[in-house]
Amino acid sequence: MGIKDFSRFPKVHILSNAEIKGALGRYNAVENELFFNSDIINVKKFKEEMKLVPGKVSESRLATVVHELIHWQDAEKYISRYGKITNSDDYINNISAQFEKKVDKILSKGYNIDSISSYAERMYLQNRFDEVYTEYRT
Repeated sequence: MGIKDFSRFPKVHILSNAEIKGALGRYNAVENELFFNSDIINVKKFKEEMKLVPGKVSESRLATVVHELIHWQDAEKYISRYGKITNSDDYINNISAQFEKKVDKILSKGYNIDSISSYAERMYLQNRFDEVYTEYRT
């Protein structure tokens, strides 16, 4: 992923499925923390869980790690340009608006969001372009 500077690498937490409320991963830009579902560590459990997810999803456990690390890289670029992230909602709204233009560009080239993943498709319908563009890059 081209990571050269690990001085601001986020703190990583491995949580149970219940603790992370069923998500595979999550990044908190305000606290610079990554959270991963412990199920992505267990290959057998991960494959069983993915069979229950409707639509197209990656069968690679590393896709979740890459996805969340892209969120971290985006936050680092944002911080270098605008300063510290103090409000998660403001940050997400700002970055989602920035990525809407990028999503529009890939759509204009004929790229189908639903071919990325079912998650990207759901996030597109919710105008969460930050998630759509992160899924595209993943």
